[in-house]
Amino acid sequence: MLGAWGLPGGAQDVGETAEDAARRELLEETGLTVGALTLAGNVDSIDRDGEGRVRYHYTILDFAGLWEGGEPHALSDAADVTWADLSDLGRYDLWSEAHRIIALARQALGI
Repeated sequence: MLGAWGLPGGAQDVGETAEDAARRELLEETGLTVGALTLAGNVDSIDRDGEGRVRYHYTILDFAGLWEGGEPHALSDAADVTWADLSDLGRYDLWSEAHRIIALARQALGI
């Protein structure tokens, strides 16, 4: 959503693995690279019209990884980027699913 904080991500190209797409989107949006990736979780984003009909349905795969290189810069479709203290995430306007995925990622990475 425009003007809200979110996790890096975007569309997967045809023929691109999900992990390669995650790495590409992270680099394109933040300038950062990560080491090994672990699938942290998934989100089904389903938008319905006023009568309950599905307008669109995205299945989002979220990966967790540890920073390997690069300095954070807002690139491509990101307006800003920040290193956020995990104990202070409540101050950011994040979708509830982002909070859930961050918790799963922390668990997967043991942090």
